[in-house]
Amino acid sequence: MKEYLDQLDTLLSDESKWTKDAWARDANGDRCQPNSKNAVCWCLVGALTKIAKDRSDTVLHTIFKLTTGRRFGLNAVVRWNDAKKRTFADVKALIAKARAAAEEQP
Repeated sequence: MKEYLDQLDTLLSDESKWTKDAWARDANGDRCQPNSKNAVCWCLVGALTKIAKDRSDTVLHTIFKLTTGRRFGLNAVVRWNDAKKRTFADVKALIAKARAAAEEQP
């Protein structure tokens, strides 16, 4: 898990690498697939899809379980990322909290 969280933190290294209302966007701001070579920014789900591929759902569930004690479905995570009040700082804080919790796991 820590490996995925480290990669997620690196991929979403600054606010220009994060987006809302699309899993990924290209340099023109157009939607694209998270694994596209043209993708330059990702939402939380898109970033995990890029790095964790087939395990992205499992990683998402684990992140939210580690940080909130509850499991969230994919749609709930998308809504969380895309919430009008959501900021990049919120996303980074979630990643940091999940990393800290993962390090405490046996």
